Amino acid sequence: MRQRRSPGLLVLALALGLFSLHAAFVGVRPNTGALRERHVRRASSDEEEDDSLAEFYIQDVSPVGRQVVKVYRYLKSIKGEQEEEITKVMDALDPEQKKMLNSVLVARQNPDRPIETPAPENGDSPERLYKKLQMLKDDNEVVKWRLGIDPLLLQSIQNVIEKEQMKLADAEAAKDLDDASDAAEAWRLFQAQFPKAAEKEIYMTTPCREADIKYRFRRMKEAMKVDSATALEILGRDSTPMFVDPDFVRRTWKAMEEVTGREDALENIVLKHPGSLVTQPQNVEAKINEIKTGAAVIGAFSDMGKSLQGMFR
Repeated sequence: MRQRRSPGLLVLALALGLFSLHAAFVGVRPNTGALRERHVRRASSDEEEDDSLAEFYIQDVSPVGRQVVKVYRYLKSIKGEQEEEITKVMDALDPEQKKMLNSVLVARQNPDRPIETPAPENGDSPERLYKKLQMLKDDNEVVKWRLGIDPLLLQSIQNVIEKEQMKLADAEAAKDLDDASDAAEAWRLFQAQFPKAAEKEIYMTTPCREADIKYRFRRMKEAMKVDSATALEILGRDSTPMFVDPDFVRRTWKAMEEVTGREDALENIVLKHPGSLVTQPQNVEAKINEIKTGAAVIGAFSDMGKSLQGMFR
C-alpha cells in the first residue's frame, strides 16, 4: 500500500520542481545551498512582533529574506497542487530571493541530512542548529557563532538547550552526590529570593524546578572552580545567575577571567555583584570598567543594607 503524502509536502515538492525548471534558464542549480555574502542586519523595532525568523535559519534577515520565509510559509499552507498559484507567488521574487527559497526548500525537505559543518545553513531548524552548536568546543567560537543568529531563532535554540538540560538535571537528581546538602541550600536561597518562579517552576521560558537550580549550582561551581561555600556566598547575595543557562554563565565568567584575572573577577566583581554573570560575554572586555564600578556600588549598598538590618533586629 502506497504511503500518502501530506498536501503541504506535495506543494513544497511542486514548488521545488518549478524552481528546478526555472533554474535551467537562469543557471542556478537547485541543489546549491551556498549564497553569496549579503548584508545582514538585526530586526528593527517595527519588526519585533514578526516571528518569521524563529522557525529556521536564513542568512539574510532583512525584509528581503523575511519575504522568502513568508513565501515558504505560504507555499506550505496551500492545499493541493496549485501550480498556477505557486508560479504567481514565485514570480514575485527576485533571482536572489529564489536562490534563498531554493536552499530553504531543499533543507526543509531533508531535515535528517548529514551535518558536515557547524556553520548555520539556510533552512536549518533549531534542533539541527543545536546539534551544530554542540560541535563547537571553544567558548569563543560559540560566542561568535551565536552572534550570527537572529535573536528570535536564538530563543528557539535556547528552548531546545533547556529541554536537554532538564534531562541532564533529572539524571543528576537521581544520583547520591556528596554536595547534596549544599545543592539543597542553593535551592532554598533561590526560593527565598524568587518564590513565584520557584513555585511555578518556570520563569518566562526558563525551567526553574528544584532539579534545574541544583544542576545550575553545580555547573557554576565547576565553571568557576570554586567550592560550595563560595558558590553559596554568591547565591546568598543574589541568585539571579540561577535563571541563566549555565553554559552562558561559564562563557561570561571565562571572559571576565581573561580580561581582569581570576582573583579580581571573583573578589571585585562576582562576589560583590553576582548579577554580573548574566552580562553578554562578548561585551565583557569593552565594559569591564563599568562592570567593576557597578559591582563596587552594588556591593557597598548591599553590605550597608545588611548592616542596617542588623541594627534593627
